[in-house]
Amino acid sequence: MAFVIQNSEQGPKAFRPESAGCYLGYHGIDNSIAIEFDTYQHGHFGEVNSNHISVQSNGTKPNSADHKYSLGQATPLARLNDYQLHHVVVTYNPYVPENEHQMTVGFDGIDIIKCKVNLAELLNLENNDEAYVGFTAATGMCHQEHLVYYCNIDRLLP
Repeated sequence: MAFVIQNSEQGPKAFRPESAGCYLGYHGIDNSIAIEFDTYQHGHFGEVNSNHISVQSNGTKPNSADHKYSLGQATPLARLNDYQLHHVVVTYNPYVPENEHQMTVGFDGIDIIKCKVNLAELLNLENNDEAYVGFTAATGMCHQEHLVYYCNIDRLLP
């Protein structure tokens, strides 16, 4: 499963059917950043294990699940597919100095990924802040439930 922020010219129709399976649904979406929650190890993508979270982006070019495009990755203490609810918090603060971590991914109360990323530049955002956000998931020939029980997006003001 992945949480995706994108500014593709295709807008909400940017999802590509060929991005199913190991591509987690976001592969090929240009102008995007994805936070993937991956429970299957694909060795050809350079993934560390079958229980990892990674922030993936290829800037304005089509995104990829290949970990050469990872801006940061981590293995949480708990299994992602343990049938328990997990609390994930993604924080992006564009107002910190560029040499500091603007994006943080927290899992069950622990900040496990910190990235230096400027979304306005990375994704060529309109008016520095307009983008589509959403979730996507894919399993290929396998089966797994991907559930989001609650999503809240707040805007940080300077």
